[in-house]
Amino acid sequence: MVGRMKILALSSERALLNDENSIMNNTLERMKEYSDAADADFEVIVHSKGEGFRNVQSGRIAVYPTNRKGPISSYSEMKRIGTALIRKNGISCIFAQDPFAYGEIGHMLKKQHGLPLLVNVFSSFFDDPYWKSESLINRVFNETGKRIVRAADGVRVECETEKRKMGELGVEPSRVFVSPVLVDLGRFRSVSGAGVRKEHLGRGFDRIALYLGRLSKEKDVGTLLRAAKETWEKDRGILFLIVGSGPEEGSLKCMAAELGLRNVVFAGRIPYSEVPAYHAAADVFVLPSLYEGIPLVLVEAHASGKPVVCTELRDAPDVMLNGKSGYVVPQKGYREMAEKIIEILRGGRAEEMGEAGRAYVLGLYDRKKCLEKFSEVLHSTIASAKAGRKGANASKR
Repeated sequence: MVGRMKILALSSERALLNDENSIMNNTLERMKEYSDAADADFEVIVHSKGEGFRNVQSGRIAVYPTNRKGPISSYSEMKRIGTALIRKNGISCIFAQDPFAYGEIGHMLKKQHGLPLLVNVFSSFFDDPYWKSESLINRVFNETGKRIVRAADGVRVECETEKRKMGELGVEPSRVFVSPVLVDLGRFRSVSGAGVRKEHLGRGFDRIALYLGRLSKEKDVGTLLRAAKETWEKDRGILFLIVGSGPEEGSLKCMAAELGLRNVVFAGRIPYSEVPAYHAAADVFVLPSLYEGIPLVLVEAHASGKPVVCTELRDAPDVMLNGKSGYVVPQKGYREMAEKIIEILRGGRAEEMGEAGRAYVLGLYDRKKCLEKFSEVLHSTIASAKAGRKGANASKR
């Protein structure tokens, strides 16, 4: 074990800069908990995507914005600031938020300064055909990310499925650590959804199937709309409440009109503080995505005691119990989705499944255990780097 550490983190978390336009998700407080648990100071460089941000100092957390508009110049500034901090502050470990651009910068700094590199992989993006097909940059990132995780001293994943995936990519199992992110599930307990239900139910509707998230291509909300049409033909008491905004909002509303949907409401974007009330108001949560990172929205739904229906996402089995706390259906499978929604809401098992999900995720995301695991990951990554250097030196003799 090492003593007090100094961690150089490479991040996109603009909420650390007190940006009022960011979702208020207590990011800084979460970082402080990590700092206390690991007995580590954090020097965080944030890809700020704009200018005029100021440095932030809060306890043992120091935050430095890149203050560059373009991504290339911002990444270059991130590397420059990182180099200066390493030379000045005696950094113990570099911690990259993802294995793509931030991982690349972290790898450059690792090679230049001989420091351990820890990389977060909180996604199921690697080799995902939908993600790769979206753009050339995604295909480039897919290969870049594989190279970075193989070169890192530690790879932090959130579930066993992703640990197995790292093994398939050639990462040594001893360098892959399961360490779930901190999630404040307490905010989903004892919350009333009565106001939301009063606003949206009635007019023949007595159940709510909720979607909450971005309206973007990878979320495939169009499949949910087709499931709503299928459901209407069999059960006219189920309202589909779609909460969120995004680039596909206009086309999805046009699609709903073309399908003649009378059981769908687009509620728009809501403040982050109101998310628990919407989960509390729902009777089932539905996630139709083509790909996701670890689907934390399922965790939040389960923490609210709600059953879920989701598509075949690689990491979904790690945060739900198929057949016990909800159901997994094929991607694009709107008929199967409608069938399972009706089965949950009319089959008498909704409360039982919701409680099973709640118990499961509260165990997975126990706050004390998550903090202990994060501390272990940092120390193990540094130890792994030291062992690697000793092995390299021995092979030269």
